Amino acid sequence: MLNKSNLKPYQNYMIEAIENYRRHGLFVEMGLGKTVSALTGLENLRSKGRIKKTVIFAPLSVAKNTWSQETEEWEHLKHIKMNILAIPNAKKRLELLNDDSVDYYVINYDKTKWFFENADLSKIDSVIFD
Repeated sequence: MLNKSNLKPYQNYMIEAIENYRRHGLFVEMGLGKTVSALTGLENLRSKGRIKKTVIFAPLSVAKNTWSQETEEWEHLKHIKMNILAIPNAKKRLELLNDDSVDYYVINYDKTKWFFENADLSKIDSVIFD
């Protein structure tokens, strides 16, 4: 299992950007650690009480696999509670959305309208577009 000491200097730079700028973009080539950097930066903000819940919009395959896999690969992220809303069953999706114990909701772009029609946006204070 990987830990924070395995982060590359450029990933630490991305983490610092997340922590220091209210709005930002991570424009980095695929495979260079945007996901772990984003989660680490957001977890640092959550530990300081600056954010509580995050919604992540992503392409379907990324929403279903990538974000949750990162929490399993990194020691400092394994505690994250994440619900994957990129599922076809609307009733189950709504149940997952209404689970207040989670820190992150991950949903595919095709379900964006559904999300905004059903989410309590007052509980979301951080958004990622992957």
